[in-house]
Amino acid sequence: MKPRNDILIRHSPLERINHWAVVICFLFTTISGLGFFFPSLNWMMNIFGTPQLSRILHPFAGAVMFFLFVFMFFRYFKHNLIDRDDIEWAKNIHKVLRNEEAGDTGQYNLGQKGIY
Repeated sequence: MKPRNDILIRHSPLERINHWAVVICFLFTTISGLGFFFPSLNWMMNIFGTPQLSRILHPFAGAVMFFLFVFMFFRYFKHNLIDRDDIEWAKNIHKVLRNEEAGDTGQYNLGQKGIY
């Protein structure tokens, strides 16, 4: 079977796994952290077992999430440098707002790079 040349791979499988690992770590630290911070939400710590287990795992999940974020930062850094195409995109923002084609922007447009 011949490989298809018309497929655009936006993110690699490693990037997708990294993204979802960050999501899972974020949800874990958010749920356990809300249980620590607000006494009325103390029941949330029981979702992961006991409150003691949540207190032990919370900092580890936060550290894992930090390192995954660092990997994402350096992975996407080169894609988020502003270039000539981004200036052209900014000049044609009126076309973007009307949902018209504004030229080739590469992997990310200037608005997405600004969020980065």
